[in-house]
Amino acid sequence: MFTGCGVVTGQNQYLTRDAVRPNPELEGQSCRNAGQPAVVNISSPLKQAPLPVPPPALKLGQEGFKKVCRTEEDSPCPFPGLASGVLEMRVKEGSKIRNLMGFAMARMQGEKCLSGGGLRQVVFTGSGRAVTKTITCAEIMKRKVGSLHQLTKLRYKVVKEVWESSEGGASEMTVHRTVPSISILLSKDPLDPQEPGYQPPENLTALWEEKEAVESSSQTACKRPLGPLPYSSFTHSDESEVSGMAWEFAISQPPDGSVFSYLEEWTMSSRKAVTSFSMHSIRHLLVLSSLCRFISANGTETVMDRAHQLMTKYPLIDAHNDIATSLRADYHNNLSEIDLRNLSHLTTDITRLKAGHVQAQMFAAFVLCPAQDKDAVRLTLEQIDVIRRMCTEHQELELVTSTEELENAEKRYKIACLISIEGGHSIDSSLPTLRMFYRLGVRSMTITHNCNTPWAKTSSNLYTFYQSLDNSLTSFGKAVVEEMNRLGMIVDISHTSWDMASAVLNHTKAPVIFSHSSSYFICRSHRNVPDWLLHELKQNGGLIMVNFHTNFVSCKDKANIFQVADHFDHIKKVIGAESIGFGADFEGAPTFPQGLDDVSKYPHLIQELLRRNWTENDLANVLRRNFLRVFREVERVRDQLNVTLPSETQIPANEVQNLCRLNLEVARKLQQIPPSCTFNLTSGRTSSPTCRAQSGAADLLILAAVLLLSSMFID
Repeated sequence: MFTGCGVVTGQNQYLTRDAVRPNPELEGQSCRNAGQPAVVNISSPLKQAPLPVPPPALKLGQEGFKKVCRTEEDSPCPFPGLASGVLEMRVKEGSKIRNLMGFAMARMQGEKCLSGGGLRQVVFTGSGRAVTKTITCAEIMKRKVGSLHQLTKLRYKVVKEVWESSEGGASEMTVHRTVPSISILLSKDPLDPQEPGYQPPENLTALWEEKEAVESSSQTACKRPLGPLPYSSFTHSDESEVSGMAWEFAISQPPDGSVFSYLEEWTMSSRKAVTSFSMHSIRHLLVLSSLCRFISANGTETVMDRAHQLMTKYPLIDAHNDIATSLRADYHNNLSEIDLRNLSHLTTDITRLKAGHVQAQMFAAFVLCPAQDKDAVRLTLEQIDVIRRMCTEHQELELVTSTEELENAEKRYKIACLISIEGGHSIDSSLPTLRMFYRLGVRSMTITHNCNTPWAKTSSNLYTFYQSLDNSLTSFGKAVVEEMNRLGMIVDISHTSWDMASAVLNHTKAPVIFSHSSSYFICRSHRNVPDWLLHELKQNGGLIMVNFHTNFVSCKDKANIFQVADHFDHIKKVIGAESIGFGADFEGAPTFPQGLDDVSKYPHLIQELLRRNWTENDLANVLRRNFLRVFREVERVRDQLNVTLPSETQIPANEVQNLCRLNLEVARKLQQIPPSCTFNLTSGRTSSPTCRAQSGAADLLILAAVLLLSSMFID
């Protein structure tokens, strides 16, 4: 039993049922010693040879002796920091796998939990001959539940056995054995991928096996932490070499350096083969553990190891995440009600950002298109506020506004937060509003969302705003792009029509990005980018940040990780890896491709791209270098334009269909207030009683208008 693990004891029925039962006469006593027992400690120093054997008269398991009591020493928890309520399943040699799995599955799936939601973690432990059965239980659980993170620990423990003789002489003896022990933690929540013994979820196994069958029917790669290896691999006899391997792989040695004096049959299983091993000594266990890790690192698993290593060296920058929208919809921006480190019902939280090697994330301050010409500015300010609070109230996050700050955050192992505005309707056709957003930390703005603005056209026909607008960039639209260049704000042309995107590319002085778009060649959606436009983007020096939205990946309701990789492959073929980045759009889509379910899954995509022979340099560019290059160039253009005064361009009044927009000239003459038109965010409809653009002195203005009209009639 572990100490300090915080495990639940609901499985005691199995601990009692499956434990070796003591002699009924000894019940209530701690392994009673009758007379003078013969104590045999079957252990010896590591360098002793040959292996010691018990005296002939005391050979265990032969006629005349029977085991009446077996106890294992308490071991410290191999997984420190586990939350309370973790299920521990102690597997014994005589355990029934069906019974163990029936109980464990019921608890993990919530059938026997008062909360109904199921437990999040389970620990399977076994020692001696139960090791194989422990591994089997873990593998069954992974297949049944799916998407489980695994952490495996090997260690050794001392077992005390009491044997009773029915013959004369020594009536009882105590045997101390040092046996191997394995502990496997399975977790629905992400675990630290840098922890030795970590194995990511294998929800893509079937898909990978299908592709492997097509590519090569002869591959027999092992993906298990303890997988098969040929018997001929046991060639190590140098004890110093074995000790070195134990140190390198952090494998615990027995407290007394003892060796095994009995044969232990282990059966290791994997996807492709089953191999049996005879463990003659502790050296074989060390070699087995080391070689299994070696094989795991040189089979299919090595690609994942390379992915993690690459992402550790070049942590990822993603250009689009809509968690702020979810915080508003689910919690009304009340951060005190949530734990941002664990939001399992969402696709994004701090724990999974770290597991996905995300070093910088651009969070979108998004408001719905129906707020256009109403209270879009106020709503955008509220979204900027929640992003700023989110990134300043959590020590793992750091709000940044420049490439220098972004890179400094990486040196401090912080997740850098960038703020973007998703949709030009948020500035209410006002350059001063754009400048104030920049001062609040906004460093990118999408020219349109799914609605036209008075000065730019979207690719969507979802809304009816400004339908008479043509595909050219209006004079005010050009002023917006110019002011963004002057400020050092990244121009984002995702969501815009193709002609509008082309017009922006031809007018801007700085590189632009498609923050969350994919290839039209792979999926013919209006939200994706055709090849001819990719070539214009290449000439501009900008980026297309590939979107994971299922409908834009496959143009169907379902997609998988391989189809996302197809987008990367095609764009690379057309304009090169130096023009690609990540803009997954997590929290901005109803579904995501299989294998890319949340922000922790980025390494799976890097693994797939490595399998497609993408080079380390290509992936380093895609992961972060490309975005940093574009951001630096935007800052360079800003510095060149630092002598340029802020633009005072105003949009012509006749171009804005805004009943809530106060006409100052008319108001000065008549002191009239525009009709009420507050936008109700919940219902999506306009409502009374007041217009959000209206000042707090409305009653006074109405009174003044009445007095003015009265005086006119009196005269």
